[in-house]
Amino acid sequence: MIIRLSIHAERRLRERGIPLAWIEAAIAQPDRTAPDPADPTLVHAFRAIGAAGGAYPEGCPPRWGGVISWS
Repeated sequence: MIIRLSIHAERRLRERGIPLAWIEAAIAQPDRTAPDPADPTLVHAFRAIGAAGGAYPEGCPPRWGGVISWS
């Protein structure tokens, strides 16, 4: 699978210490998905990441390891 991140996304991952492997895992095997409320062509993928050690990206509910959108 090829994942292309925006410059903004790359910067945020770096700032937050989020490995690309976590993004790949969320896309490949999400725990749940949800439609984007503003853009019906996008889907948010959520996956709990045990290796995160309790550190989750800003804005994500504590139970979920991240939000990934794709079209």
